[in-house]
Amino acid sequence: MSQEKANDIAVIFKDVSKTYKLYENDRQRLKAVFFKHIKPGYKKVLNGVNLEINRGETVAFFGRNGAGKSTLLKLMTGVIYPTKGKIHINGKVSALLELTAGFDLEFTGRENIYFRGQLLGMKNNEIAALEDEIVSFAELGDYIDQPVRTYSSGMKARLGFAINVNIKPEILIVDEALSVGDKAFRIKCRQKINEIVEKGATFLFVTHSISEAKKFCQRGVVMRNGTIIFDGNINDAADYYGIILQQELDKKRKRKKVELYDRVKSSETYENDINGQVIKRANFRNGPGKDFGLILQLKENEIISIKGHVILDDNNLWYRIEYKGAEGYVYSRLIKKLINE
Repeated sequence: MSQEKANDIAVIFKDVSKTYKLYENDRQRLKAVFFKHIKPGYKKVLNGVNLEINRGETVAFFGRNGAGKSTLLKLMTGVIYPTKGKIHINGKVSALLELTAGFDLEFTGRENIYFRGQLLGMKNNEIAALEDEIVSFAELGDYIDQPVRTYSSGMKARLGFAINVNIKPEILIVDEALSVGDKAFRIKCRQKINEIVEKGATFLFVTHSISEAKKFCQRGVVMRNGTIIFDGNINDAADYYGIILQQELDKKRKRKKVELYDRVKSSETYENDINGQVIKRANFRNGPGKDFGLILQLKENEIISIKGHVILDDNNLWYRIEYKGAEGYVYSRLIKKLINE
């Protein structure tokens, strides 16, 4: 690779894998340091990732929880290191991963600006030049000179965001951190990120929100099980991710349908339908109905046709409803036998 081309690239991942060692508890982790016979479990969260991001690119990362998105960004920031492969980062990185991390609770907000800045590799004179801008952006008022231990979690998040977006980053990494503060502050955060991007910074964004990703990014990367399965235009990536979500939802619905059908099928049945009366309205705010957007809802005292029965602890004869809900799914409910039946 020529030097000119290398300078145009912000991030390079070459065959990067990351495996975590899993222990039952901290005691076992400590014992494993001294006793080699104690073996951990292993969890591979990234598997042979190859990725190249140019300077000035805006890239969104999609994927379900556990896909490896956040691990990928943590590797870029140097918070963790790869088990295998090589990573090259070209530029000053500012990461909005854990906004409240890196604070000393006994320091004031203003002192933590310097503390956090030093952790990011800045010199005191560089931090001093940005201090007023950070204080103004955080909107903490007199609290800026109070110990951070007196802050709410929202106040700490605002201070963390203010520091990270105002240090003139060349690579800005955001992991679901745009929901901090009230509506007005969120709007200001988005405007600040747009300003950073317009100045040519590389922007990497992990999100589950397709609409948010489209506002900021031109490129999309879809991940599943620690690998990149799609890399391209943001609209194409969003469509691809949407298809994956729909496929997983359909699979979940199919599994629920089988479970519910098996439950109904296992009840005792009669050759002829038996009339019954619903004594409790079907509630779909909890249970399977909420997942399928069920249209049909039974009403109390509604007369319906049922099959099967069960004996409960009260020694009353109850019947199990067998009926079809939306999309052909079979459901069951218990109803009480009619006196005049």
